[in-house]
Amino acid sequence: MGLAGALTGLNIGGWNANAAARRPPPPPPGEKKDPSISGLQAKVLASKKRKEAMKEEVARLREKGKAVNEPSE
Repeated sequence: MGLAGALTGLNIGGWNANAAARRPPPPPPGEKKDPSISGLQAKVLASKKRKEAMKEEVARLREKGKAVNEPSE
C-alpha cells in the first residue's frame, strides 16, 4: 500500500507540472481600445497606421540601397 500511494502522488505531481508547461504565456500589452470611436473608425485608423509604417519601412530600405518591389498604383 505504501508503494501504491507513493506512485499515485508522483503521478498527480507530474500532471500539475505538465499542465503548467502547456499554459501559454500572457499576451503582450497592446493598444487599449478607445470606447469613443466606432469599429469602422478603428479599422480606418489601423489602416492608416499600417500604411504609414509601410512608407517608413520602404524609405528605410531605400536608404540602405536594397531593392524594393512596390505594387504599381
